[in-house]
Parts: sequence; C-alpha cells; structure tokens
Amino acid sequence: MKFLTLGITGACLACVLHHFLQQQAHAAIVYSIDADPNAIGIQSTRAVSPNSTFTVDLVASLPGAADSVSSYGVSVQFDTTELNLSSVTELAPSTDVNGNALSGSLSNFTSGVSGTSESIGNGLGEIRTFEAGTFGSGPVGPSLFVVGSISFTAANPGGDASDIDILPGEFNSLIDMSFDNSVPGQRIVPTFVGASVTVIPEPTCVGLLFCVGSALLLVRSKRCHGRIAGNLRPERPPRSPCD
Repeated sequence: MKFLTLGITGACLACVLHHFLQQQAHAAIVYSIDADPNAIGIQSTRAVSPNSTFTVDLVASLPGAADSVSSYGVSVQFDTTELNLSSVTELAPSTDVNGNALSGSLSNFTSGVSGTSESIGNGLGEIRTFEAGTFGSGPVGPSLFVVGSISFTAANPGGDASDIDILPGEFNSLIDMSFDNSVPGQRIVPTFVGASVTVIPEPTCVGLLFCVGSALLLVRSKRCHGRIAGNLRPERPPRSPCD
C-alpha cells in the first residue's frame, strides 16, 4: 500500500510538473525597443545628429493565440556615453499599435515609472519600472502594443549598428516580472530585444568652407582652361583677292 501511495503521489507530481511546463512553454512575450516609431515595423537601428532629441517606444508583443499577459513589469537600460535621458512616458495599454482595442485592457498600478538613474555604473543609465496589470484577463495574442515612450538627447558622436545602446530587461529585482492569464497566473520568461543608436557628427564649419572653396576653385579652373583653349585656336589664313 505504501508503494502504491508513493506511486500515485509521484504520478500526480509528474502531471502537475507537466502542466506547469506546458503553461511555461505556451506563454510568450517579447519586449522590444522600436528605435523609430514613425517608421513601419519595429526598427532596431537609428542614426541621429548630436544634440538632437528623439523618441523610442518600448513595445510588447504576444506572438501567438496561446499567449497572454495579465501583468508585467519591465525596465530599460541605456548607454550614457551616447545618450542623455530627456523624458519618460508610461502607458496603460488599451489599444494595439494599429489603434484596435486589445482583448483585455491593463491599468498602471502607480503613476509613472518608479525611478530613473543617469548612472548605475559601466556607462549605463536605467529606467525602472514600466508596469501595468489587471485583476481579470489581460490581452491575448497575437497582438502588439506600446508599453511606454522614452525621449533621449544624443550626446557624443559614436556607436554603430552592431552595438546595443537601449535594452529592456528584468533589471529591477522582485518587481520586474510578467504573468499570463491562467489562474493562478504563470510567470512568463520574456524575450528582450534592444536597439542601436548611431550618433553621426555633422560636418564642421571649417570642413564645409573647405568643400565650398574647393568647388569654387574647380569651377574657376575649368573656366580658365576654357579661355586658354579658346585663345589657342589656330588663326584662319588671310583671304586671297580671288576669294
């Protein structure tokens, strides 16, 4: 009887574990940085000028019909050697990126993000935490919606498309988590996709004057060559009286 009980208990635990793993496997959410919200699709790269201010979006994606989210918390880190933080806007998603109503709306538990820091070490700043949730059922997939917007001012020229300058993640421990619509909600292991910003220096005044001067000299040189060539044309022989 003891072995039978142990066998039943083991089978029950196996069923629970199998169900839990299925829930984890079916739940998916992707947090991405859209480097250029005005362009079509999620942009992973963007080129900006020094001292220009630009905005990126933090976007959440539920890829499939089996995916859902009832609450989330996600933070963002950024490269302070290239970017200065200007402003942060946290949203309570009710529509997708196309303006269509989500299947379940979410509300912010607090007003605004919990905090920002221009320096957490290693040349990084951090925005903590974009959050929202519901006591009912939240959005289901497939859907794509904006979690928040961040404005930066480009600082020092540098970077290229190969490095990540803005990255979402679960950086705020015990706060940054995502849960699906199951009861009780299963924690989701998100995928995070960052973006690269390249700060391209503008031409200097000296360089611009040099280019303009070179162009003017080239035009003048061509004109001078044309005049010289015209002066070197062979003279026509004098006409004879018989002509």
